[in-house]
Amino acid sequence: MFMPAVSLSLTVFTVYFAQEYGVEVNPVWAIIAVITSSLLAIALPPIPGVGLMLYSTMFAQMGIPVEAIVLASLMELIIEYVNTGGNVLMLLLELTRDAAHMNRLDPGCVDN
Repeated sequence: MFMPAVSLSLTVFTVYFAQEYGVEVNPVWAIIAVITSSLLAIALPPIPGVGLMLYSTMFAQMGIPVEAIVLASLMELIIEYVNTGGNVLMLLLELTRDAAHMNRLDPGCVDN
């Protein structure tokens, strides 16, 4: 359920394809796009190939033509590896921050 990199890339791809296909992008549209991408990143499971479901749902919601889904899916094959690494990094940073907040880290325990 912790997929900030997927949410970010989904929002960026949506804005790019909206501009590419001539969909009007205004502040309300952008807010809806950010909220929808965040909810989709939470709702869909972190399994390979889920990008097609993400983009088809997002593009249908935002009024982007169906042709864009094919290009977005091809781009997703490349960016999926970066998204996975970003999600894992953000999760580890969040866990470290929470451990430090609960005084569960030992700063003197560092290997040289």
